[in-house]
Amino acid sequence: MINYQAMADQNGLGWEVNKINLKTQSGNDTPFFALERNDTKELFMSCRKNYVPFQNRELFQLADAISAESNLPIKTSRSLDGGRKVVLQLDNGKIDKIGKNADSIERYVTVVNSHDGTSSLRWGHSLKTFSCKNQFHQIGRSLDHSRHTKNMYKNIEESVRQIKLLQEAQALLTEQVIDLSHQEVTESYVDDFLSSLVDIDMSLSEDELMLTHHGKKTNKAFAIRNAVKREMSYKGRNKWALLEGVTYYTTHQAGSDKKREVNKLTGVTAQLDAQAFRILCK
Repeated sequence: MINYQAMADQNGLGWEVNKINLKTQSGNDTPFFALERNDTKELFMSCRKNYVPFQNRELFQLADAISAESNLPIKTSRSLDGGRKVVLQLDNGKIDKIGKNADSIERYVTVVNSHDGTSSLRWGHSLKTFSCKNQFHQIGRSLDHSRHTKNMYKNIEESVRQIKLLQEAQALLTEQVIDLSHQEVTESYVDDFLSSLVDIDMSLSEDELMLTHHGKKTNKAFAIRNAVKREMSYKGRNKWALLEGVTYYTTHQAGSDKKREVNKLTGVTAQLDAQAFRILCK
């Protein structure tokens, strides 16, 4: 029998999350609990009785079950934000020579769990491009997910049985990415794309935009536009360069350094990446 606790230990994720009943000042029980990391005693969140922590060793067990169904090896594992999120990735091969700049993409099946209530247990496919160490976490379909309740294990078993559908979805995603690299774009298309993405008319001059929109919103729009121009300068005027421009912004510039990597997986910048991909694939 595989020792999943040992796997977690070997990858620096051997700690557990304890569910501790919260009490009033007089010592009476409350209907609330706290989730505590057992080695550092750091508190991650409060929850109700029906919340079920999904331990790191169980995440390795889930990844191993996906690996058995898909014949993909577990490649990397890590924790983010002090252990509030844990990520495992299975290696699904590499694609080379995409577009004018001959970008490379590594494909993964990614499994994400949070211990702070910011997301459910999720698993799906993602891509990583290496033209400039720019990461692009894009889900062709919605990530399968399960809430932290007593029924979560039944939901997980059913989803693992459907993992072949996940691989089919990733194959489609790969085809779409390659297709984007062959689709040339005009200046007006670039403006329309950016306008749809940031909800601002990007055909206006910078002075006009500053007069009609909030500074924070226009600064974000300018930053994305500059990142897009940067990527097009050496990837060519195609939709792949537009997508890479957006993901360059979300990887290197959006938000604070502390939260940027977390947001690339499950937060607002992951949503921005996905929105850009949907617009370009229309």
